[in-house]
Amino acid sequence: IMILNDKAEPVYLSTSVARILGYKPEDIIETPIFSFFHPEHFNDLKQLFKKVYTNPELTYTTEYRVCNKDGKYIWVEGTSTNLLHIQAVNGVVINFRDIDDRKKAKDKLEATNRELTKSNSELDKFVYSVSHDLRAPLSSMLGVIALIESEVTSEEMAVDVNHLKNSINRLDGFIKDILDYSRNTRLQVKASQIDFNDKLREIVDNLKYMKGPDGGAEIDISIKGDIPFYADDLRVGIILNNIISNAIRYSDPTRENPFVKVKVSVDKGEAIVSITDNGIGVDEENLHKLFNMFYRVSNKSVGSGLGLYIVKEAVEKMRGKIQVESKLGIGTKFIIKLPNQLGSINSQKLAYV
Repeated sequence: IMILNDKAEPVYLSTSVARILGYKPEDIIETPIFSFFHPEHFNDLKQLFKKVYTNPELTYTTEYRVCNKDGKYIWVEGTSTNLLHIQAVNGVVINFRDIDDRKKAKDKLEATNRELTKSNSELDKFVYSVSHDLRAPLSSMLGVIALIESEVTSEEMAVDVNHLKNSINRLDGFIKDILDYSRNTRLQVKASQIDFNDKLREIVDNLKYMKGPDGGAEIDISIKGDIPFYADDLRVGIILNNIISNAIRYSDPTRENPFVKVKVSVDKGEAIVSITDNGIGVDEENLHKLFNMFYRVSNKSVGSGLGLYIVKEAVEKMRGKIQVESKLGIGTKFIIKLPNQLGSINSQKLAYV
C-alpha cells in the first residue's frame, strides 16, 4: 500500500514494499514515483495519473513494470484512487501486488500457443498437400486399370487386375481417412443448416458401387421432423458416410435380404440418427474396441481401422453422444445424438441485427 501526495511522491508505504521492491519504506519516502517505472510505461502512466488526479474517488487499474532495489524490473498490478479531498487520507492511495511470475507464465503460454497455431497450420497444409499429391496418381492408376479391364480376356489376368484395383482403393481410402482425421482434429466446429434428405441421398449415391456378392444391401431411409437442424456439415458427413459404408461393407452375404436402415428424428433440441443393419455383427467381447484407433473387426477387414475412431471424435467435437449395439451373426445398430445448434444460430443473427 502506498499513499502519494499532490506531487506524486510517496508519503506512506506499508512494510510489504520491502518484500516486493526490496526497499525499506523510509528509504524511498518522498522519492518521485516515476523514478521507479520502466521507461516504456512513462507516457501511459503519466496519462493515467493525470486522470487519477483530476477524477477524485474513481479507481483505475493497470499493469506496469517497476524497478526493484536490485535494478531488476518486475511486473506489478496496481489500483489508484484519488482521496486527496478526504482530510483523514489526504493522498492518492495505490495498492499494488507482484504479478511478475504470472505475467511471465502468461507470456510464455501465449508464445507457445502462437508456435502451436503456426505448427498446426503448417501441418494442415502438409496433410492436404500430401493427400492431393498421393490421391491424384491413384486416380490415374484406377483410370488405366479401367482400360485394362475392358481388354482383359484371361480369367487369371482379370483376378490379378481386380486385386490391384482393390489395393489401390484401400490405399486411397486410407489417405482419405487420414485427411478426415486431420480435419476433424484441427478444424473448428461450424454450424450450418443440414438437409438430411440431401445429405443421405448424396452419401448413398457415392456408395452405390459398394456391392457384395449378392448385389449389396438395400438402404432404407426414414426422416421425421420438419424443424431446421444446424450442425457441422463436414463432421455430419464423416459420421454418416463411415457408418453406412461399414454397414454395406460388412453385410452378411448369406442373407437373402441384407439391409441398412437409417432413421432420423429432428426436434429443436437434437437430431437422433439410428443406423441398423443385419450384417455380420460383432461379438460382445470385442464390441468395446470398435471405436479404438486402428481396430479392425477381422483380418479380412479392408478399412484402415480409423473410420469409427474418427466418427467418435467427430461426435464428441459436436458435443453429441454415440452408442452401439451388436450381436455376432445378427447385426449392428448405431445411435447418434447430435445437439441442434439452431438456438446458437438464432442468437448470432439477433446479435448481428
